[in-house]
Amino acid sequence: MQREDTSDCRCNGITAWRRMWITLIARTVKTVRLLGMTGIATLSAVIPSEPAYARQPDTDADAAYVHPQQLVDIGGGRKLNLYCIGSGEPTVIFDSGLSDWGFTWALVQPVVAMRQRACVYDRAGLGYSDPGQRPATSSNIVDDLHALLTAARIDPPYLLVGHSFGGMNMRLYADRYRNEVAGMVLLDPTHEDGIARIDAARHGQESRRYRKQVSHWRDCLRRSTQPLTEAFRRTCLEPADPRYSTALNAARDQVAAQPTYQRAQLSEVENYANGVSFAAVRQARRNYGSLPLIVLTSGKTAAVVGVQWTRLHQELAGFSSVGMQRTIADGGHYLQLDRPDLVIEAIAAVGALQARPSH
Repeated sequence: MQREDTSDCRCNGITAWRRMWITLIARTVKTVRLLGMTGIATLSAVIPSEPAYARQPDTDADAAYVHPQQLVDIGGGRKLNLYCIGSGEPTVIFDSGLSDWGFTWALVQPVVAMRQRACVYDRAGLGYSDPGQRPATSSNIVDDLHALLTAARIDPPYLLVGHSFGGMNMRLYADRYRNEVAGMVLLDPTHEDGIARIDAARHGQESRRYRKQVSHWRDCLRRSTQPLTEAFRRTCLEPADPRYSTALNAARDQVAAQPTYQRAQLSEVENYANGVSFAAVRQARRNYGSLPLIVLTSGKTAAVVGVQWTRLHQELAGFSSVGMQRTIADGGHYLQLDRPDLVIEAIAAVGALQARPSH
């Protein structure tokens, strides 16, 4: 089976990108310590377009994501699916975007695991995890993740990596359990004030879009309880992704066609659209001190949403005195699929540094 070439040192040694980010973070940490800075020392950069990152479907590598792995009892008779590989600290914990589950990290997790322990999990009702007993809010999701890591005996420190909605969840985890977190990498993350600000600039566009999504997924949930039709597959399931194997694309469809998944997806979207998840993050947010933090912004998303998207991400980076925001010009919203090489480099850079204890 053809595999992607990793001879460019994505797995071994230090690449130019990793050197750059380690150097920038280290210099900023040194400046903060020498000058006793308490303000924000956020760095921002735009990474120009490069030749598209090509990944051939890999049936062997994808096989880990087409069935349950470790089903961990987190109490209340519920089990969450967890998949950990590799060894070394800090342990990398991945959280996926809205209504996604562990498979979205198939291009990143195996490479990261060559350096350190790397774990993906499926949120309640998604992938191979049991459904939740409470609404799928960011607050309840973080409760579940903490219970999962405790029950699975995965000890801190953690390097948290979150995509989109998962980025917001990871921030909330860091807000609640700051002493457990060694660093964060956020991929085109959701900002709790994003919808309101984009609405203000675009006459309520985002709120209307998410109201339509809620209506759409309610209809998909209803239809998922009936015999499946081709129309359901076209409108309620994602198209096959050529970067995944045939088996992984089939497993995605099988999971997403289930009422359990559709119900969990709807709950996440509803509590996103109605602001409940945003309110929890807004209430808990605080400064992270000198916690290593990289925020990766999709240049394609920013081109569609406008300057507000980049500004929101710069604000997120500003929660750490050594936070950095980086725009990947040729990357779409799913940066872990479009530019997994740069995501891997960012994780390596953060993982190579020690965070100063929070005071």
